[in-house]
Amino acid sequence: MRNVLIFTDIGVDDTFALLYAFNHPDIRVVGVVAGFGNVSKEKVTRNAYYVLKQMNKENIPLISGAARSFSGDEPTYYEEIHGLSGLGNIQTEIEKFTLSNFDKVFEIIDEIEDLVIVNMGRLTSLAMAYITSPERMKKIARVVIMGGAFLVPGNVTPYAEANFFGDPVAANVVLDNTGPNKIVLIPLNVSKKGIITPSLVESIQSESITEIGSLIGQLYEPYYDFYKKQKPSLNGAPMHDLLTIVYVTNPSLFKSVKRNVTVEESSYLTTGVSVADFRDQPQVNEDFNNYCEILLDIDYPAFITEVATTMIGKI
Repeated sequence: MRNVLIFTDIGVDDTFALLYAFNHPDIRVVGVVAGFGNVSKEKVTRNAYYVLKQMNKENIPLISGAARSFSGDEPTYYEEIHGLSGLGNIQTEIEKFTLSNFDKVFEIIDEIEDLVIVNMGRLTSLAMAYITSPERMKKIARVVIMGGAFLVPGNVTPYAEANFFGDPVAANVVLDNTGPNKIVLIPLNVSKKGIITPSLVESIQSESITEIGSLIGQLYEPYYDFYKKQKPSLNGAPMHDLLTIVYVTNPSLFKSVKRNVTVEESSYLTTGVSVADFRDQPQVNEDFNNYCEILLDIDYPAFITEVATTMIGKI
């Protein structure tokens, strides 16, 4: 059983990841930290509560994360991808729910051994934890991050991936303070290969023995519509964060390299760009904190089998 603390800016692919995590027998979600990103922090917290409630997981702590990046700039949201609410066609109602303050993160770290952190959104909230309590953060067993793009195009600029671009300073805080060989990066190189097809969604809807079936279609339709317009040749939509959480239970499905990684912070053209040495004979320093594992490829058929089995609930 893996104890997982999830940092999210919950949109569509984040929700797919949460549904997978809640339904997997080897994952115990011990907390959800909700911060700005795909949509505003207010919508993210409301969406996270909605998903917890629909999945009968209201006992899991919902924790208040960051509202904007370290730069203080007004965030850019991506409602054309995730829908106005952030949950596709689902419109969540404003209702009262318990939102723990950020100190709850440290309570969880103190209480739980072998904790894995999965960061599926901007890295601001996670960076806050490293700045506030760096010694405590050394107890984390592994940090899995959806972020970056290496030698491939970005998705919010020609060069940068959204999570690193949204707060490159925070990304470097995490990279520079986690500790060598403890970070796993899931960049666009591999996350874009996590294509979920309409036929798989239909199968999950019709066969699921959990609450997932009633949610997944409303999430998927507008998200898929966006990607059809962006790249008509795609036969589905890439679920970046779902692929990220699948790594936690199935690391053997992935191919990777290990490199030192940094993020460009302030260049006009290259803000948010992830940088590593990909020469045939790269220079690396395994003792530096930013020495990371970078995932680059996946066994796609095995990924689809894993997602279908877990989401349908016939494990």
